Amino acid sequence: MNGAPIDIPADQFVSVRVEMPEGSIYNQKKLTAEKSRNEAERLAAEEAARKATEEAQADPDQP
Repeated sequence: MNGAPIDIPADQFVSVRVEMPEGSIYNQKKLTAEKSRNEAERLAAEEAARKATEEAQADPDQP
């Protein structure tokens, strides 16, 4: 029966996969974390490029 409770023997396990609804708290937090990570990576890349530019301008003899 669909949705009826069942007994699972002690030496067995059940693997269940669930797809969370698009607007779920889990998916909202996941999206926020992804946006934060992407922003941090973008800022780190900008900072690295800025430092490289500053170093190149400070020492023009470097290749």
